[in-house]
Amino acid sequence: MTFAIYARPISNAEAQPQKLAEYATYDEALNGATEKHVEELWSFYDKVADNAQLYEIWVNKGTEFTIQPDDEPIKFSVWDCGPLFIMDITGDTSKPALFEITCTDALAFASGGLSPSKKWTFYAKAPASYARSHQLLERAVAMIYGDMTATSHDADGSSYVLQRCDIRPIDKEEFTQGITQPNRTIYAVQNNGTLAKEPHFLSV
Repeated sequence: MTFAIYARPISNAEAQPQKLAEYATYDEALNGATEKHVEELWSFYDKVADNAQLYEIWVNKGTEFTIQPDDEPIKFSVWDCGPLFIMDITGDTSKPALFEITCTDALAFASGGLSPSKKWTFYAKAPASYARSHQLLERAVAMIYGDMTATSHDADGSSYVLQRCDIRPIDKEEFTQGITQPNRTIYAVQNNGTLAKEPHFLSV
């Protein structure tokens, strides 16, 4: 079996993907696709100054690279990689995308059974390139729940079950009002795509 990199313009969803290269292993194809994606982003960066501008140029003039076949649990996707690479390339956090995230969860007891569902809301700051990439935020939220489960499981064998995650983009005014409410937490996206708590005085 061989693995091929295909490409089509992001701006033309109806275009037929064109084969660019073929590799003997998936890892080689993954490295090749990632290299082509990053090289393209760097070529666009020569023309812009910030995160939002680079993202807009990329979605209008960039290329969607894919690997075929791709049977990995998490498939290669420029929509996942792009926002992270753009954040790394520009280092720009001056105009973050702001979100209200509401999670519905329950606690699964070690003895069996599930607690009543509850909701909690927190706020997130992300690079402007995350504005259309809610899937990345969903993965980051899942990582938070993984950490919470690890802690609770070590304590009493219980685990958290994330039942629903609602992500809503908000503006700076709503963000500022929201974080003044009691028990509201702010998270910021890190360079590796995870979320880390941020002090309120660094919120905007």
